[in-house]
Amino acid sequence: MSEQRRRNAIRDGYAQLIALIAPAGAQTIDLPSRGRPKGSGTNSKGYTKGKSGVLFRAVEYCRWLEEGRDALREEVLRLEAAARMVAPH
Repeated sequence: MSEQRRRNAIRDGYAQLIALIAPAGAQTIDLPSRGRPKGSGTNSKGYTKGKSGVLFRAVEYCRWLEEGRDALREEVLRLEAAARMVAPH
């Protein structure tokens, strides 16, 4: 019973991950892969496949989001500094 619960939890978590990283309404995700560990599998288009591929793409997507967040933070700091320069004293 505990093994079945563990498997169900993994399956449910995997389904939630797919729902988060897949485009709306898509049955599959086609995010480009880069820097994959050896043996993660690819198809002819350079995309990973299977569950391990989804995990690698999810990590890549999270890193891409972090880069975007960092760029936005830098932009906010730049704009705040510019606003202080033009603010009346």
